[in-house]
Amino acid sequence: MKKLWTPVIAVALAVGVSATSLAAQWKTAYDGLLTKPMEATMTSVTDLGADFLVSNEAAPASDTADAAKAVTDGDETTTWDATQKGDHLQINFDGLKLINVIHIYENGSGVGNYIETGVYDDNDDLVDIVSKPPFVIEAWNGAEWVEVYEIDALRDYHVCAIDPIQTNAIRLSVHAFSNSKNPKVSIGEVLATYQPPVQREDPFLNVGYSGKNGWLTRFNSIPSEALDSLDDLILIETFSWARYDDTDERSVYQGRTTGDEGFKAGAFVFQMPQPGGPMDHYADPFSDDVDQQMKKAAISLVTWHEKKTKTSGDGSTVYDYDALTYEDALEYLHSEEAPRIWICLTGGDWGKDNNNAQAHNMFNNPDVLDKFTTDVVKFVKKYDWIYGVDIDWEYPQTSTQCDALGKMVVQLKQKGIPEVSAAVSPSYGYTDEMKANLDRLNIMSYMQAEDNVHMSMNQMANQINTYVSKGWALNKIVVGVPYYGINANGSITQPLPLSFGTLYSTYMGSHSTFPTGMNSIESGIRFVINSPQMLKDKVAWCALRGVKGVFNWQQINDLQAYNPGETFNSENGDSSLARAVAEAIDEFIVNPAE
Repeated sequence: MKKLWTPVIAVALAVGVSATSLAAQWKTAYDGLLTKPMEATMTSVTDLGADFLVSNEAAPASDTADAAKAVTDGDETTTWDATQKGDHLQINFDGLKLINVIHIYENGSGVGNYIETGVYDDNDDLVDIVSKPPFVIEAWNGAEWVEVYEIDALRDYHVCAIDPIQTNAIRLSVHAFSNSKNPKVSIGEVLATYQPPVQREDPFLNVGYSGKNGWLTRFNSIPSEALDSLDDLILIETFSWARYDDTDERSVYQGRTTGDEGFKAGAFVFQMPQPGGPMDHYADPFSDDVDQQMKKAAISLVTWHEKKTKTSGDGSTVYDYDALTYEDALEYLHSEEAPRIWICLTGGDWGKDNNNAQAHNMFNNPDVLDKFTTDVVKFVKKYDWIYGVDIDWEYPQTSTQCDALGKMVVQLKQKGIPEVSAAVSPSYGYTDEMKANLDRLNIMSYMQAEDNVHMSMNQMANQINTYVSKGWALNKIVVGVPYYGINANGSITQPLPLSFGTLYSTYMGSHSTFPTGMNSIESGIRFVINSPQMLKDKVAWCALRGVKGVFNWQQINDLQAYNPGETFNSENGDSSLARAVAEAIDEFIVNPAE
């Protein structure tokens, strides 16, 4: 992992360590969910921040001692139940304890949404709207309770990742319920641990997608610091295959037929963009026009990343795209500083062709498949700064189509592509060829179509475990995290999903605090998001589970893409999703090179 940010708290600890298995304590469906988290006991006094100046005072007296036993007895059926706003549960430790992860098992999904409270001045004018969290964890610092974590949904099982602290007691408080007519939150188990960084045998990957032809024209919308944190950048929606013959008049892309310029179904094509806009037409990947686009994109990427700027006529600073040559760009793209660049074969028009067999069946013709994969490999070798090929086929609907996808993977590998990945959903069928030859399985672990929410940690965990049960190796699984919000009031596309950056900026226009979690924010319409804290929690889970890494959809949707006037390390930069992911990787993972 490329080091981008200094961790929030860096401490040198002398600890005595003993192993504790969650599976041994919780005989539930989560058996084997985690590798063995490590307990640790402090043997020296360490300052872990102003709020946690370590003292040797005893934990405060508890009025919930009996209830605390129910959530620390290893039996998830004995519970602590909150039924009124403000109910709390205090858990005292035997002396000072170092913690950075709190595992919580909830029976159900009783935690509610954020509570919005107006703040008024002396003239009764509204000056602020404060979002109060429904679920809070506090820690005792020797003198008072200090909030260390908040969230709006646990949903059965959750890993709460916090900055490392020493404390002798924690307290859980519930302030809102998902069901107002029958308010209840039922907590089965709580385990507070210190999780040392997991020593990896292979690097944990941080992968970003850049789509909608944005990588050709809009790299300067993404802060270069975010690119620094990525190991791989996948360029999507530019490379595809013609899905119909040129005689077919069906419109499948923004009013245009995909038979543009006489391409046969199954031909490898380049989606030529309109200036600053969507795809205009299919083009021959080996044409001079495409060559100019590829070279321009490479120069644009490096110009932006290295901040090659000049002063324009009006005195403003603009990027100087004439400062570098393509050869200069190649020097950077071939260096270890650059992320590995992938191209994505985007097919199926993202679900619009799901029920149309003709959109996919052309690859059952071995001649068509051979020509397609040969051209893809030829293109990658021509632009040798391309590292791998990703396949975004949404979605193979039959076993015949799944077989064709498997054969595509095999041929790309056999013909010389270093690594091949596929972005998939649980609806996929899998072949033995895919399992044997696919280097990465990019699982889209975010949107839940049935209830229009992003996946909870528990849903994500169950999904990953399902793939493992089907024979996929953990060291091939890359877990998806969303950089966008979904309309939770019905349709997931009306209005269109909004970027996290847009939602954050809109919300903070009238609020001074931003919700921490996965559930709802109000912006005229209720949207569900994954906050920076939620992504940190998910990365911590992935580190413990031992998956290959995480990927985002998509990089340009992050906060700073829509705040170009602010520096990335500003106060708002702390709310960046890219920053949260990078810091969580730094805290919970030690890669081989490090």
